[in-house]
Amino acid sequence: MMIKTNIMICIYFLIMTAFPGATVYAREGVEELLIIWGTAVNIQQEDGSFQEYPLVDTTRIDVTGWQPGERFVDLSGFRYPWNGESVIDYESELNYLNVNGKCVGLSLPVLDTLMEIDTPAIVTVSAGVLDIEELKHFPNVVALELGRIGLEDRDIDLSAFLHLRSFELRPSYLWTEKEHMKVIRYLEPLSELRELRLTSINMTASDTRRLSNLKDLIVLDLSNTSLNCRKLRFLINLENIEEFDLSYTNVDDKVWRWIAKAPSLEVLDLNGTDISKVGSGNASLRDLNLSFTDVDDDGLKTIEQFQDLERLDLWGTPLTDEGLVHLKGLENLKYLDIGGTLITDKGLTDIAGLTNLEELILTYTGISDTGLEYLGSLENLKELKVEGTEITYEGLTRLATFLPELDITDNTFNIEGDLSYTDILESKLPGFPKRLQKKCKSPVQITIRFQVDAEGNFLPGMEVTSSSGFPKLDKNALKALRDYKFKPDKTKEPRKGIITFSFALGG
Repeated sequence: MMIKTNIMICIYFLIMTAFPGATVYAREGVEELLIIWGTAVNIQQEDGSFQEYPLVDTTRIDVTGWQPGERFVDLSGFRYPWNGESVIDYESELNYLNVNGKCVGLSLPVLDTLMEIDTPAIVTVSAGVLDIEELKHFPNVVALELGRIGLEDRDIDLSAFLHLRSFELRPSYLWTEKEHMKVIRYLEPLSELRELRLTSINMTASDTRRLSNLKDLIVLDLSNTSLNCRKLRFLINLENIEEFDLSYTNVDDKVWRWIAKAPSLEVLDLNGTDISKVGSGNASLRDLNLSFTDVDDDGLKTIEQFQDLERLDLWGTPLTDEGLVHLKGLENLKYLDIGGTLITDKGLTDIAGLTNLEELILTYTGISDTGLEYLGSLENLKELKVEGTEITYEGLTRLATFLPELDITDNTFNIEGDLSYTDILESKLPGFPKRLQKKCKSPVQITIRFQVDAEGNFLPGMEVTSSSGFPKLDKNALKALRDYKFKPDKTKEPRKGIITFSFALGG
């Protein structure tokens, strides 16, 4: 399936002037906000042809404090350097990324000859290791993603790209220990890096020592690596880190010693690690993921130190009603996930005062209609997920009378094939726009066929096999699926999956 999207990124006042109905969520005091505004999508029809459908889709990016050229935005999988623009109009099709009518990104190998491309204009490239030689044609690349092809015995020479600012490496599961050891050495000359993503590699203490020389890093993703706290201590001098992904690494409670000395840290992902408590940290932390950890009621006692928290994920932790009392002081929370925990109706009394909440996840808990009575004060609540609870449609309807902005749709999914629910590390249900709810007289479904490799990464060829009949809904489902994360597989073989999203009004 090919998706072609025209996007306009606009400053807040521009969108609100042109589209008064657009809703923009931003932190208090935000000075600049980029709006990604989707306008069209191509959906493959049963006869194999493509038809373009209009749509409106927004993604909001708070760019307060960003410096031009320092940070990157995601444009259909390409990392594009934000250069202070107020408007970006982009189109992504097959191997190309066009911004403001000019080709600025490529996925190698290109299908056409390089003679047809303005090579100095290319700033972002996605490639396999076997395509390294082609990179010499693009001297101004600042964002590079190297894909899943094994290194074999070849060396990666990045000496011509000392100006790289964003680098992502996704290794093949066929890499040997020798090949893993090569990786960090290739990065040593890249002193201008701002973003670095190294997932699923074996890391030694000497590797982290080398990383410590990249002192301008702002975003660091070491998820699913062999990193532990002993190795992490060498990164203590990376004082500019704002986003750090340590999910599914071997860090434990000692990680808080590093966090306490990270003055710029705002986003921290500890999903699936061995931590059991919240320790001392930077008070400016805005986003904290503790899902699938051993953090229990006692482990949350110090969470109120993070007064700026806007997002907190506690999915799958041993949290009970007694632990929710520690969240009462987090008045800036906009997103809270306490699904898959041991909470009951009684515990919701302690989050009734979190009036800035916009999204609340209660899935697979002991919550019933009785607990909903405590949520009527959450005047900003827009999304409430209740799958796997005892909550009824009648209970949701009563709550909606107090909260007119609340979306009370009941969206679920089913997965078949080589993959099951237990293989899913992270999932997300698609949004169900209210204007479509009015058109749906009965439940609708969309079915998507896909594959993941042994590391759990999506392979090309994601395909809609059964449409919902609503292009916007299909597009939302595809976007949600791309955010899924799957467990690595020891068989080292690709796995096929078929997922069906169901949309209905209420329970």
